Amino acid sequence: MPDLSSKLNAPKKVSVFEKQRQEAEAKRIREEAENRAALREFEDSFADEDEDDFVAQVAAGRSAYGGARAGDAGGYTRGAPMRSSGPGTLGPPPGPAPLSLKRKRELEQERERERRQRDSRASPEAAVKRPTMLLSSLPRNTTEATIRSWLPKNLKLDEIAFAPSSTAHTLTAVVALTPDTASSDIDSAVNALQQKYLGFGSYLSISKHITISSSVSSVLHTATSAIPVQPFGAKQMPRDPPPSHNFRNAPPPESLPPQLRHQGPAPLVVNVTPPSDLKQLAIINKTVEKLITYGPEWECLLMAQPDVQHGEHWAWLFDNTSQGHVWYRWLVYQYYASQPPANASQDSYQWSMLDELARMNNHVRLFDDGPFWVPPPEKPRYEHAQNLADLMSDSGYVSSDLDTDDEDDHIIQNQGVAPEDPSVSRPRYLNPYRKAKLTFFLNHLPDSTGYLCEGDVQAVTDLVIKFSGQGAEEVVDMLVSNLENPFRFSVNYKIDRGGNDDADVDEAASKDTTEMQVDQENEVKPENSSGKDISGAQLVGLYVISDALAATSVSGVRDAWKYRSLFESALTSRQIFEKLGRMPKPHGWGRVRGEQWKSRITVVLDCWERESIFAPESHRRFKEVFLSPPL
Repeated sequence: MPDLSSKLNAPKKVSVFEKQRQEAEAKRIREEAENRAALREFEDSFADEDEDDFVAQVAAGRSAYGGARAGDAGGYTRGAPMRSSGPGTLGPPPGPAPLSLKRKRELEQERERERRQRDSRASPEAAVKRPTMLLSSLPRNTTEATIRSWLPKNLKLDEIAFAPSSTAHTLTAVVALTPDTASSDIDSAVNALQQKYLGFGSYLSISKHITISSSVSSVLHTATSAIPVQPFGAKQMPRDPPPSHNFRNAPPPESLPPQLRHQGPAPLVVNVTPPSDLKQLAIINKTVEKLITYGPEWECLLMAQPDVQHGEHWAWLFDNTSQGHVWYRWLVYQYYASQPPANASQDSYQWSMLDELARMNNHVRLFDDGPFWVPPPEKPRYEHAQNLADLMSDSGYVSSDLDTDDEDDHIIQNQGVAPEDPSVSRPRYLNPYRKAKLTFFLNHLPDSTGYLCEGDVQAVTDLVIKFSGQGAEEVVDMLVSNLENPFRFSVNYKIDRGGNDDADVDEAASKDTTEMQVDQENEVKPENSSGKDISGAQLVGLYVISDALAATSVSGVRDAWKYRSLFESALTSRQIFEKLGRMPKPHGWGRVRGEQWKSRITVVLDCWERESIFAPESHRRFKEVFLSPPL
């Protein structure tokens, strides 16, 4: 069939767009070829000029040094012409002609190619980027094995190096990880180990550092801090701005002593502030009492005990910049300053202008040539209170303060007091009245959701949001403790049933709510009530926590955002959902009641997940451990 074969062999029709594309491609190839030819011709022209210049220079040199001069052509000569001699008459030395620009360019390209090949043949480990982590505030006895035991197993350590620290009692280390370490694993390790107590008053400060391709020792200089740390956390005393130019700004007369005419740098001052934690305050008072009784040897013996070295409630004893240690030294100084001196002779210490300024501002110099100490603005409240009944007899008790929300929130600043460092975050605690108020509302929550009123939950949530800036950690601990063991069954009050609102709490329970034993490391938790079904009260406690978490996002309070991370950490560390998931088995519940219990808790977890209260991994972990609790 000729018609069919001709149709099959006929050239395909090309569209207008395809024709334009082919023409543009052909034009581009043609222009590139023309550009290459023009560039080659241009380079060859430069090469010819270089060769012509070289030949001209050689010819000029020969005529100047080897041939006859033009001025001697018509002159008179006697005998045969003599050959010129001397330096410079031999002409240029024999050898190869200088290279052209084209040849030089080719040699440079060849050298660059060899250099790249030589770099590629070098060890590949030297060019691999490795992530690093910076660990600071380490105790002096920290070793590489200790650091490896702290870090999780999914982080593969490649190299560890210690850097000199700005303080004498801490170390700084740089840890290099393998190149294949995931960034998410590093972030998880940093979040888990941040502010971990390491003993000897040191809290771990860990962060992601720079990425390196060489040895860790080459970046140790970046790990050292340039900010010096003064003893006892001393800071420079703020000064008033300089006055305007007038006669008051004239220099002092020569008749003044040199120590009064000298205007040096601002002196260092130490702010003395009592700790807000009553338990820590009780430990410090007990330690001062023992120190006065047995002398400094008792303090050395105390600091040598292993449980004291590694107990977090003794961290203030080793860290001289902490608030507790400054208060401890101040109490010791107050006792010995109140005693009559052993030698009545006049001290030979020469007073200076700084000492006169300190006397005017009621500052004290505890050590010679040391910083000035600023006394606290007021005595700590409820320092010696052992239970709620002792609060009313305390000197700091003011009944009108019970209704105010800003009690002890302000800090009285005297003249010459160094301002607080905003980068240093100090823990804050609830005062006893606020803690008793929150305990009272938790104690009055019903033991069943059928009797739960909206006002009961709102009262607790209002206090939780209001106390976010004063003691968020204690609030979270109390709410989680109420979920684990409801206060309705573990805290007992003698309630005035006569309807007197002013006497709701008459007397504390037989067991003090604020136990202050120095040798007691862990807080005593009330035991579960045997023979009582507390599942309804636990469900109410979970609803209260859920309402408080929901209110943190809409409250508008500055520090309310802390509650989410604090609740997440507390629920995980205390294994709350594991315990709630094991509730049906020890209580002998049937299948129907067990399913009802699981469905009620699951509804709360699903609500948290929809509102993105915690991280997705935490939601998934809470639900898994609740539905399949470990035995």
